[in-house]
Amino acid sequence: MLNVKDNKTMMYTDLAVEIQEECSGRQGEIPGVVLEQYKEDGKGIRVTKIQIQTADGAKRMGRPIGNYMTLESADKEHSDEHSDKNLSGTKLPDTNLLASYINGLLPSSAHSFLIVGLGNANMTADALGPLTIEKMAQSGMASYTSMIIPGVFAQTGMESCEIIQGIVQQTSPDCIITIDALAARSAFRLGTTVQLTDTGIRPGSGVGNARKGITKENMKIPVIAIGIPTVVSAAAIVSDAMDSLKQIGYNETILGSIAMLDKEEYYQLISEVFAPELGSLFVMPKNLDEELDTMSSLLAASLSQVICKR
Repeated sequence: MLNVKDNKTMMYTDLAVEIQEECSGRQGEIPGVVLEQYKEDGKGIRVTKIQIQTADGAKRMGRPIGNYMTLESADKEHSDEHSDKNLSGTKLPDTNLLASYINGLLPSSAHSFLIVGLGNANMTADALGPLTIEKMAQSGMASYTSMIIPGVFAQTGMESCEIIQGIVQQTSPDCIITIDALAARSAFRLGTTVQLTDTGIRPGSGVGNARKGITKENMKIPVIAIGIPTVVSAAAIVSDAMDSLKQIGYNETILGSIAMLDKEEYYQLISEVFAPELGSLFVMPKNLDEELDTMSSLLAASLSQVICKR
């Protein structure tokens, strides 16, 4: 997870696609960053691939060099019987599609894995990782791969990174796969988006609580990170609502001088108004506890398919 920050605004998000949208909006085309977007035919899924190739691109994006893939609903009104419905009635990629993208990101030489469910199982918005591991264990995947729920620092007194390093030293997997709940900049991406990356993860930094990174540099083996956003900052919701009012025709007569602001300026303004009392307030959908079952089942089934075919 990562915060994107300039001298005016801090944008809380873990999604590379949102960082790219924000950076390209301010800077135009980003040097050292390659963007590819397309739709999966008949799936209703839009795929965004972002490859950060240079140190300059990494600096501008605030992300490590590597590959980032986002699979999200291309049309929130689209649905079919083969799709997993998300928070808004839209759909996540199906198991086979997600498994194919996970498999494509894994090193071809990797045959043994450590699957890590990051997060706090006792907090609904942070329970995606632990729930996914529980579902994999219930289906008998412990016979095929190593799995761990390291908990959070407040529960164990240890960094997740330290726990995972110890397990890697004892079991020598070829690759680590982490699952974690993410933060989004847009409420419309809650439960509608799956992000995959080969750059690892820094747990907690999407909500301003960064821990030591679970990365190839720290683990000495490749780390693939998978996540679905479950929370959004309150400031983002308010700024999006203000932008929507503008889009549907409300003008200066009703909105006053703020009607002249663009979307990111709304976000900056609301963030300043909220800070410091509400600056770190994050919101989750009211039915998230129900939808986590769908999300974790999708991830567990996709990962199980990938591992069993390896």
